Amino acid sequence: MEEDVLILLGVAFNLTLPLLTAWLLDHWLGDPAWLPHPVVAFGKAISFCEHRLNRGDSCFLKGAFVAVSLVLGVYVITLLLLRLAALFSPGMLLTVQILLIFYCLAGTTLVREVRMVFKAVDRSLEEGRMQVARIVGRDTSALSAQEVRTAALETLAENLSDGVVAPLFWYLLLGVPGMLAYKMVNTLDSMVGYKNERYRRFGCFAARLDDVANYIPARLTAFLMVLVSGRLSLFAFVGRYGSMPVPIPVIRKPPLPVFWTAVSEVRTTISARRYGNLISVLMNGL
Repeated sequence: MEEDVLILLGVAFNLTLPLLTAWLLDHWLGDPAWLPHPVVAFGKAISFCEHRLNRGDSCFLKGAFVAVSLVLGVYVITLLLLRLAALFSPGMLLTVQILLIFYCLAGTTLVREVRMVFKAVDRSLEEGRMQVARIVGRDTSALSAQEVRTAALETLAENLSDGVVAPLFWYLLLGVPGMLAYKMVNTLDSMVGYKNERYRRFGCFAARLDDVANYIPARLTAFLMVLVSGRLSLFAFVGRYGSMPVPIPVIRKPPLPVFWTAVSEVRTTISARRYGNLISVLMNGL
């Protein structure tokens, strides 16, 4: 019995120490531009495969092959890297774990960027448009001030799941290799998971894989947002309206006029399979 307890404590310590240290680094450094990031390499690998395979027949099968190969490849390479580091010393293993976890977390950068959007749009509309263009993938040149704030809040809801909760979920489930594999899934979706002529078939599998990978984390994020809001009645609201691909009704006006003006105009243009529940929480009191 005592041996089992010691084993559990050891596992908990090994999981918690690198995670806590990486979180502190993220809080301190954010996402420094001078530091090389593995997601850049992920993007180059995806682009390389897409340019060479997204043509001719069987584009769906080619896209599925690319997605599965890259995700499994990242998982295996990370696993081998950690085992190699462990051969040198426990300290080397811990250092590599901390660095890789740090790369996967984006909480500080996310909050900082959204805050900068709100400050910029308060100074001038044009500055707000330029600032929000850094974090959204749409044309921002014609957005109103309210739409700029709305776009920033939509990004906050989506990336709170993608950049914080989901990486932690997969870390707890599959360790550091699972965390990096999730980032590859997320990068695939952001690059080829579009319903346009170019990517509709090639990126279909990647988009569905991303939906599956985020299914639990997105709902867990909504659950945590409700808890933080202190309005437990929102659980019933999210359960009813969280999957609606239409404008979500609003229960009560929050006390902050500027915040309310932004969130009251949010429309669930984001995929309802993943983020409708997050938007519904944001619209009703967070």
